[in-house]
Amino acid sequence: MFFNLHDFIAGWIGGIGGLVVGHPGDTIKVRQQTYNSTLWRAVKETYRYEGVRGFFKGMLFPLLTTGPASSVFFGVYGNSLHWLQSSSKSKVRFDDPFWQQKVFFAGCIGGLATVLATCPVELVKTVLQANTEGKGNWNRSLITRDTSMIGCIRSIYKQGGIPGLYRGLIPMMYRDVPTYGIYTWAYEFLMHYFYHAHILSDITRQILAGGCAGVVSWMFIIPLDVVKSRIQADNPLNPRYKGMVDCFYKSYKSDGMAIFNKGFLVVCLRAFPVNAATFVGYETALKILREYF
Repeated sequence: MFFNLHDFIAGWIGGIGGLVVGHPGDTIKVRQQTYNSTLWRAVKETYRYEGVRGFFKGMLFPLLTTGPASSVFFGVYGNSLHWLQSSSKSKVRFDDPFWQQKVFFAGCIGGLATVLATCPVELVKTVLQANTEGKGNWNRSLITRDTSMIGCIRSIYKQGGIPGLYRGLIPMMYRDVPTYGIYTWAYEFLMHYFYHAHILSDITRQILAGGCAGVVSWMFIIPLDVVKSRIQADNPLNPRYKGMVDCFYKSYKSDGMAIFNKGFLVVCLRAFPVNAATFVGYETALKILREYF
């Protein structure tokens, strides 16, 4: 059967686990990138003025939507890989270069589907995370002071309509489509490697492979993530940036090359536990679904 619901359901479960683990780090990353802040200052000022709740700003919308978004990725990825495999006679072996290509390509297909489904979610999350509370230049709101999910959506829609909800789509596509291919390729490669290294515990392999795959996939795209965050946090009624190229140029001119590494450390520190939790949840749920359903 081409269409299999197991991957969609397991992806939903894995995505929720990854979100809960990783949202505080994501908030710090967005504030570093948007306001050219250091990691320590972003953590210190967030806790000083907003307490623990500041690290979880913007989490409600992703909490409602990350499950479906992760479901889209893993469901489309799993079904695409199954279709690509069924259309050829090559064996399911990672030492087969044709299999590696299929894993990468299926990951890209899943990534494209996910970007189209999640751009509005990413936009609302970024806008809410970029709203800071405090004194001086740590008290900012670039689009709306409304800290509620519904109020934020209403403000974005009022300023830009439906197209406004997809602001930042192009940077997200450049950032995410190939990255998801790298992500799935790295995970399968590492699972294969750790198995042959005689790390026999399934969950240990999943933690190591999932965490490392997350770090590897993020390492190459921080500059695009900075641009994406700045474009999405920009005021659509009085935009500072005209597009990706303009954002690159103005960011470099005002903040230098260092801005394109903002959030690198927190991204890498966050990526390991988030993706370890995601893959453990996904693989565990998938195993149960296949065994009992």
